[in-house]
Amino acid sequence: MIFDDANCNGYDTEAFYPLDSDHAATKAAKAICKGCPALDACLEFAMRSEAGGLRHGIFAGMTPQQRYRLASKEAVA
Repeated sequence: MIFDDANCNGYDTEAFYPLDSDHAATKAAKAICKGCPALDACLEFAMRSEAGGLRHGIFAGMTPQQRYRLASKEAVA
């Protein structure tokens, strides 16, 4: 499967759902994503999921707000 080699494998999923106010936890989750071989697939999954209403968590090293801005830019292009 495409996510078998993902950097996040083996981590507790809670690490990727920090409180908005917990900047240290957000930074730590984003650091796990850095250089991940599944980054593109993860971003694609997150963007599809957000279109269906899932708008939480760190995916592809991005917060929900960052993915929202990305989606807004893509919609204009």
